[in-house]
Amino acid sequence: MSGRLQSYNRYLVKTGETDKAYPGRVSVAGAAIDLPTIPADTNSAVVAIIAASGAVAGTVIANYRLDGGDPTTVLGMPLYSGGEIQLFESEVENFRIIAADGLTHSLAVEFGKVE
Repeated sequence: MSGRLQSYNRYLVKTGETDKAYPGRVSVAGAAIDLPTIPADTNSAVVAIIAASGAVAGTVIANYRLDGGDPTTVLGMPLYSGGEIQLFESEVENFRIIAADGLTHSLAVEFGKVE
């Protein structure tokens, strides 16, 4: 998809805990999560994972799926520390992620509209 990025909203998602001080933070509690509330007219997103302290460099820290199904700690597309994913169209709505290493990681999510 090409075009001009019209607008974006930023969220910080902290998996494993709820923090009402940050909109978009959600609790995963050992289960796969989807993205926080997706703004209207969004058709793209950038998702970056920020590893928790204690994560082992070079190992898979999370797994994700783009079809709406639940990833598990061993199944799904692997994501490494500092990994970034660009999502378009239905992938934004269908994105699901879970920590693969038992730690609590953060997701930085940027939503946008590409015209």
